[in-house]
Amino acid sequence: MNILRHMEQMRRLLTERGACEVPQYPEPLAQVWYHPDLLLAARSGGKANCFCFQTLWQRGTGVTAAGYSCMPALVWLMDCSEKDFSAIVVDFISDLHFALTNSREDSGFSLVADNGCYRCRNDRGCCWKLQYNGVSCGNISLFSELVFQPLERSAVMLVLDLAKLPLLLHQKDPGQPVLWAEKSAAGELLALRAWQLKRPVASRENLPQRQVDPGLELCRLVSVLNAETLVAEQDEAQLKQLSKSINDTVKQLLLERSESKVAGRDAGN
Repeated sequence: MNILRHMEQMRRLLTERGACEVPQYPEPLAQVWYHPDLLLAARSGGKANCFCFQTLWQRGTGVTAAGYSCMPALVWLMDCSEKDFSAIVVDFISDLHFALTNSREDSGFSLVADNGCYRCRNDRGCCWKLQYNGVSCGNISLFSELVFQPLERSAVMLVLDLAKLPLLLHQKDPGQPVLWAEKSAAGELLALRAWQLKRPVASRENLPQRQVDPGLELCRLVSVLNAETLVAEQDEAQLKQLSKSINDTVKQLLLERSESKVAGRDAGN
């Protein structure tokens, strides 16, 4: 079993559930909601059901706690509420386990409250670890606030670690390397390792200047926020000003999209 096979099965199962796949953001993200399309969907107030295969920054543990590494992940912004997300997750994981192992026996997956989950100062919510036989392989976050703004509808995001799942689900040969595809070890693919070079630079001088297009401007602001999240000492006033700029741009984009839909309906009548 390999990462590509896992992605194919996840894509099929999520498409069957009506989820729309969006492209990954072209840099590793420190937080899943930094993806501009997921942020817009979560902030729209309507039902959101979309996913992507996104490279994420992963904080180190133990002696490497101060460092970061990259992990390929599934990120799913789920169409559910804080009341029913667990049932939807269980249903998806059960179907995924069957698709990958051809077994309907107890999958071994469990949800555990994560009190130590790293949170940004400009979001609010809670987090659960997703474990397979006691080993962490992802998480679920329930957000009530993003970029210092309360959400009309809580956003639920599922993250699965694509590098870890193949090893956990297929433990007959625990010493074997994780494969990207058949006969192709993930650790030998330079394109996967190159993400390590994409660590954002916090210096404002090295980032693109303000964009006239609001969509590109949101991407620019997200990249600034992503870079500054990885800096140990953050300027509180600067963070709030950046968050305000993001909120203003999000509101502008949502308004433009709403007006575009109305114009489209009027033209069709």
